[in-house]
Amino acid sequence: MTPSSASELHGVDHLLVLCALPDDERVAAAGLIRAARRLGVSTEVLVADGGPGRDDREETIVDVLCRRLTSYPDPGRTLLGVPWRHGTGDREAAGRAASVAAARTGVRLVQYDARDPESFVVSEPGEASEVFEGVHVDAEDPWGVDERWYEERKRALTVAALPRRRFQNALELGCSVGALSADLAERCERLLAVDASESAVQACGQRLRAHPGASVEQRVIPAQWPEGSFDLVVMSESGYFLTPLQLETTLERIAGSLTADGVVVACHWRHPIRGWPLDGELVHERMLEAFADQSIEMLALHLEPDFVLHVFGRDAGVLPDPQALR
Repeated sequence: MTPSSASELHGVDHLLVLCALPDDERVAAAGLIRAARRLGVSTEVLVADGGPGRDDREETIVDVLCRRLTSYPDPGRTLLGVPWRHGTGDREAAGRAASVAAARTGVRLVQYDARDPESFVVSEPGEASEVFEGVHVDAEDPWGVDERWYEERKRALTVAALPRRRFQNALELGCSVGALSADLAERCERLLAVDASESAVQACGQRLRAHPGASVEQRVIPAQWPEGSFDLVVMSESGYFLTPLQLETTLERIAGSLTADGVVVACHWRHPIRGWPLDGELVHERMLEAFADQSIEMLALHLEPDFVLHVFGRDAGVLPDPQALR
């Protein structure tokens, strides 16, 4: 173990060590665990199960890690210890799963080497663009937005919930392949759709070619927040793909970018999201709390067994007048 490696453990409150093999705790990860305990770091060890059902083993590991990591109060003071990835075997699989979990929770990785238990290397979590690029490369339409009546109907309800006929400058967070983007473009003078995946951005761009006021950009939200003010911000099925801290920051950015007559529309799946720290219910709970502090009130709620749709705004006057002809 090098002095620079040991110094990386200062300021850490919690270390969660993932062991790919039962002996890793006392052999491969032993140096890392000893160093952490000497510094008073709370240390927990999980051993990946190498038994039956290996087809979804990595997905199960990701799910368990995400749930455990989000139980710690501060991701910035938490480390996830993982085996150094050598390309094959159980340690490689565990390392891949841990990298995904770290990216989804915002926790740093510390990799230990089974060949040299006294050395380890700390690295930052992976980029969201890597995670979502994998999703969109594996399938042209990962959510079935062009095939499922459920998705088509949900988009129609989302657009129907917009309280004004036209918006001047809209922002869509997490546009994916652009099915909702194309519908929003019909109602907006200008629309900026963003996604972390390059493949998603390309697919969305194809759908928006007929809409000169609409554009799409590859951005990782909230770090690459666009400049300007928006009178409409839409977050559909993307909030639970943020880490808890990223969601908090995103809600702050939304409030800071929203015009005085601005509207926020959010729609999310209500069932558990396996392998991610948040779900739709949590996203909307945190929205309600964060927006209440910013004087952004709930204007409408549509609730079904499978999804929840909220409309928020700074001014209830944006709702249509029942007596108005247009």
